[in-house]
Amino acid sequence: MYKRRKPVKAYPRRGAARRLLGYLKEMGHGGETGVQNVYFGHTHRAVHDYGLDGVKFHNGGAPIHGVPFRIVQADAPAS
Repeated sequence: MYKRRKPVKAYPRRGAARRLLGYLKEMGHGGETGVQNVYFGHTHRAVHDYGLDGVKFHNGGAPIHGVPFRIVQADAPAS
């Protein structure tokens, strides 16, 4: 029988970054293609400049009780 995992309030940043990096590489957009920053959500953990394999990860957290939250500012070149 399938055992349901206990929900976590906030997922570890390393695990989230590894999963995101794996997904990016699968899609042909890993760090080796020039990706430097990844902005993401839905892990409920604030992350600022967490580096893994040359890519920095950012997440604002979650605006729920007991979880730190901040608005993430991203500078993008004008097109």
